[in-house]
Order: sequence, then structure tokens, then C-alpha cells
Amino acid sequence: MLSVRPDIKFVLSVDTEEEWDWSAPLARRKASMLNTHYLQEFQVFCARAGIRPTYFFDYAAASSPVVVATIAPFHDRGECEIGARLNPWTTPPDYGDPDEYSSHVVNLTHEQTAAKLDALLDCLRRAFGVLPVAFRSGRWGTNGPLLQLLESRGIRIDSSMYPCHQTEWYDCDQTPLSPYWPDYASPTEPGAQRNILELPVTVGFNWRNQDKARAVHNIASTKALRPAHLVGALWHTRLLRKVYLSPEAASVTDMNALVDAVIGNGSPMLHMFLHSSSLLDSGAGMLNTTNAFELITKNIEATLAHANLRAALQHCTISEAATLLSQRAGSSNGLCA
Repeated sequence: MLSVRPDIKFVLSVDTEEEWDWSAPLARRKASMLNTHYLQEFQVFCARAGIRPTYFFDYAAASSPVVVATIAPFHDRGECEIGARLNPWTTPPDYGDPDEYSSHVVNLTHEQTAAKLDALLDCLRRAFGVLPVAFRSGRWGTNGPLLQLLESRGIRIDSSMYPCHQTEWYDCDQTPLSPYWPDYASPTEPGAQRNILELPVTVGFNWRNQDKARAVHNIASTKALRPAHLVGALWHTRLLRKVYLSPEAASVTDMNALVDAVIGNGSPMLHMFLHSSSLLDSGAGMLNTTNAFELITKNIEATLAHANLRAALQHCTISEAATLLSQRAGSSNGLCA
């Protein structure tokens, strides 16, 4: 245990959206919102745990009077924050049938993104009486034009980067694990602009030296070594694991190991995340179980208890964390020092 517990900001963000069958074609504003029935109970749990969550609402959730009525009283009392999550397939206007390519915000044209973003922000303004200052893209990832568009709409916090992850549509592999000011020309690198702060979710490895762990993992993941199943072997032997600080995607043991590594590496923030759909039993979230809500809340409680032994946690909404970290950083590019 560390002799002096460092001050750490703790953020919990919830992608608040519909549930759907990922094996089926994407539905356009016709998906079920049953999972959001658990949000009131979840917010009560958060209050008891001292957590002040940030709910990233997509258009389907923001346009549901029932969902808005559930969260609005908590928001009005300052017990949570509302962010914007742009899922292209549920957000008007429509540009053809939704598919895998167009489900990623980074693949839309500037005009399409701007129109959908404006529709989402207007919906959230009408629902909650405020314009959000935090944004997360559907299916993750960002780019310079998107960041500049967000800036023009008054967004000052982006949380679209997914560290240690890449797909054919975006590459977040080298994203810093700590908050940073992204370079519009190369968003995975710190830059000179001071208008939008990137607060990535916490994803990393069970090693204190995250850069070395990422390099080893990337080597083991290369096409040439794939037949050897090195990533699987490293995982099962616990020699090297990529871990998500998410109660829907990782065990308490693995999240605790990640917490130790992140705090030991000097990061000023822990950013836990989940999808509201995972609160639904046997739903379309990442859990397929009959006690999803209980499992997720117990995972959060256990990980928080461990983190509190390692650090002096300050529970924040995402914009509160951004403000505090910006003040601490001064003019430096990185925010981990």
C-alpha cells in the first residue's frame, strides 16, 4: 500500500441508451428502453456510494419522456450530470439505411455529423433545460474536424477516446491514459489548444509501466504471432491483461489490478464506465445474466473500496473533474503530473 494516498478524481459515466440485438440490423429509433427502468434505483445506489454519475444520453433516451422524468429530478438537484452521446442510427436526420460503417460517428460527413449533433443537443436542451458540455461519440473514436465541430457547439469535454483499442474505423491505441488536451491534427497526442479536454475512459494493463505493457501486448497481437495465441496465454496466466475499468466488462480482481497500475503510474483520474443496457437482466448489454443490476453494483462497490485504500478519492461529474484537472495542470500539455 502507498504510504501517502494521492488525490484522485473518480468519474463514473453511463452510456444511457436503448438495448438491442447486436446480431440483428441496427434499428432506427425503434429499440426498447426497458433497461432505463433501473436508472432510478441505480442513481439511489450511486448516492449511497457517494458517486455523482454522468449520464451520456443518446437521442432515443433523450426523446423518451419516461427516461427524462426518471433522471431530471436528480439532475435538478445536482446529483448527476447530463452528457451527449451521438449514436448516428437513432439520431435524425436520416441518411439512408443504418449500417456498420455509418454507425461510427467518425465515418459521417461533416454536414451529417453537424445536423445530427444539433438535433441531439436541441433534444437534450428541451429535455433538461441545459446544453451539455461533455460529449461521447457512438462506437467510440474522434478526429480533428469532429473536435472542432464540438468546440463550435460549446462542448468543452470529449470522452470518445478508447485507449489501447483500434478498429478499421479508428485508432485509439496510443491514446494517453490520463486526461489531455488533444491535438486537432492528431487527436491521440497532446496539443496546444485549450478549448476541449479529452477525458478518456480508464483502460489499461495490469502492469505499472503502461507503455511497456502496451508495446508487449501489441507485439503479441501481430498477425504473425496470432497463431501462437500469445494474447490468450498471457491473459490466462495473468502475466499481462488488458483491463477495462467497467463493472460490465471486467472482474473485481482485474479492475483492482488496473486501479493499482493507474494510480501507481501517476494518473490523476479513474474513469469507470458502463452501458445502461447492461443493467437489464439478459439484456443486450455486455452481461447476459439474471442478476445484472446486483452484479454491476457489487462490482462497483468492491472496486471503490479497494481504490479508497490506495487513494483519496474525490467523486466528480465529468465536467467537475475537467475543471479541477485543468486548474491543476496550468499550461502543461499532459495532466498526469
